[in-house]
Order: sequence, then structure tokens, then C-alpha cells
Amino acid sequence: SNFGGWQTAKAASICREYKYPNIIANEFQYNLVCRESEWEILPACKDQGIGLVTWSPLGMGWLTGKYSRDMEAPPENSRVEHNTKSKLPGSSWESRANDKTWDLIDLLKEIAVELTTNEEDPVTIAQVAIKWVMQKEPSAIPIVGATKISQVINNIKTPSLTLSEDQMNRLNEASEITLPYPYHFQKMVQRSFD
Repeated sequence: SNFGGWQTAKAASICREYKYPNIIANEFQYNLVCRESEWEILPACKDQGIGLVTWSPLGMGWLTGKYSRDMEAPPENSRVEHNTKSKLPGSSWESRANDKTWDLIDLLKEIAVELTTNEEDPVTIAQVAIKWVMQKEPSAIPIVGATKISQVINNIKTPSLTLSEDQMNRLNEASEITLPYPYHFQKMVQRSFD
């Protein structure tokens, strides 16, 4: 769980060398507001034939629909308030309450409306966010937590959704993060060969 790319590759190599059972899956955080695992973890897992199990597909609460740009702070007793008080990197109010996050949430709402075929049972932004994790290549198995039965029932419906190529592209573009060195350099070089 939470192995970096090099740790994943090394662990898989040790298993082969000592004839231990192969690693079946790596568990890590992956969602529309936390895509850093695309830099090394996902490629290492793909290279080593290791499955992907992701935690927090709803971005530690950010992709649930509970938060909006008109809020000045997270609601009391919310996960985001707890993360902010405990200074959890990448999920506090200060780190996520910005135009990029709000624009992504607006896009999730827009896509949820596009996917809704029954007004009495509308698609939620949480379902769209979870489906993105499931449908993004390489596909992953999300670990979805819930505090209410209604959330479980809602999340169970997610596999029946299909995001169009256009919807996936819009979500990918809205959630894209700036690559650090050497990844931005490698991407530039790769584009020159495409």
C-alpha cells in the first residue's frame, strides 16, 4: 500500500528473485484531484503486471458535491474540516479551495446532468468521479467508503455508467496537473516522436 513506483518495481523484482508469490495489487490514492501517481506508480504497476486498487476516489470528500466555490470554509465536522485541522497535505481547505478545483466540480456537475436519464434518480458528481477512476486507463478498482446507506446505494450504481470519450477528455483536461522535472521533459521528448 502506498508504494512509490521504484518501490513497486523493486518489490516485484525481489519476489521474482526469491521465488515469492507475485504482487497482485498496489493500493494508492488516485482521483481527479490527486493524479500524481500517474508519474511513476501507474507505469510501474503496468510494467510489472500489478493490479491497481485506489483509495479515496472522491478526493477525501472534495468530489462529493458537498463543497462549492461560494463557501468560505468547510462545514463543521466534515472530512475536509478534519483534514484542514490536521494539516493533511493535498486535502485541506487551503490546498484545494481554488478555481481549478471549483471548475472541476462544475464540470462534474455538468457531466452528471448529461448522464442523467431519469430525473427521479439523477447521476451524482460522486458517481462521475468514481467512474472516471474505473474507466481511466489503466483501469483501477476504487475503494469507496461511505458514512450513510444512501451513499452505498448511490455508489453501487456507478459501474452501470459509461463516460463518453468526450466526457473523459474533458475530465482529464480539467484535472491535469503540471508535471515536475523530469516528467515534463520526457513528455516533451515523447511528443516529438509521436
